[in-house]
Amino acid sequence: MKFLQQAVFLLSFLTVAQSLSFYWDWGRCPKVTVKQDFQVQEYLGTWYEISRYPAPFESFDDRCTQAVYSEDERENYIGVFNSGLRPDGSIYSVEGYAWIPDPEQPGKLKVTFSGSELFAGDYWVLDTDYDRYSLIHSCQDFLIFHTEINWILSHYRQLDDDTLQTLYNQFADQGVKTKPFQMANQEGCGEEETESVE
Repeated sequence: MKFLQQAVFLLSFLTVAQSLSFYWDWGRCPKVTVKQDFQVQEYLGTWYEISRYPAPFESFDDRCTQAVYSEDERENYIGVFNSGLRPDGSIYSVEGYAWIPDPEQPGKLKVTFSGSELFAGDYWVLDTDYDRYSLIHSCQDFLIFHTEINWILSHYRQLDDDTLQTLYNQFADQGVKTKPFQMANQEGCGEEETESVE
């Protein structure tokens, strides 16, 4: 009976995941390493979404998606404000906060938009130079499969192809598949800047 219940749960979850454009794969989450000397105060500011995995809370029809990270009065906490434009031009936004549960691993943050830390997701900073790029990883294991979201963020709305390939290679070196990545739309968002990783 327990096996049947697990099978039904698995089938139901995968059906929902597929309908919500949620990325999943068999096996456990990739064993990644985060930026060990991550400095959260240097990370504050506006980061634009450059490329990411499919996610149920975002549509690839949206554009100008960005995240603003700000100071919080609590130690090891930062404010989070995500926003973007829907296809009809309306603005959407969501506010939350992130924190560092273990100061010995400052690159492993948790983030919540519900106000409850019980429903927080991982926000792991694999690497960043605090300006041109940030590589973000979030993954959750379930029985014999896992769900996963990865992002490339930048303080610039556009990155050149060589830079993107360099960043995709960094993900691949950590065991993260790069095929699910799709480019975000940062066109028509105002002043556009382009930067490259040298």
